[in-house]
Amino acid sequence: MDLGYLDKEISSSDYREIKNRYEPEIQKLLSKKQELLKVSDNLMQYVMDATQVLRDLPQFYKNATLSVQQQIIGSIYLEKITFEENGYRTNKINEVVELICRPDGHLLEMKQDRLLELATCPTW
Repeated sequence: MDLGYLDKEISSSDYREIKNRYEPEIQKLLSKKQELLKVSDNLMQYVMDATQVLRDLPQFYKNATLSVQQQIIGSIYLEKITFEENGYRTNKINEVVELICRPDGHLLEMKQDRLLELATCPTW
């Protein structure tokens, strides 16, 4: 291949060769970009749906099966319940749940990036 492109001159055959070499990679990256954008949109919808469930959590919990109730408790309280004497306690509440349940609406002020970060946290 000629290095004439450094002088802003390139033959059509060299151009086709370069284009053919990189076109599959460009298409692959564009496809991956579309997939990531789609996941991001779906994730935000999931976060918004979950927010609505949390706002209606008492009613949702009341109508849920035992298995779903256990999943709800496990999602809210990240650590196991500790039984002590005549009571019990938990050490850590899920940060997302805590923010959503705040009466001051702090969650609405959070940036979308932070919401996505919290939603994709492995402890969720």
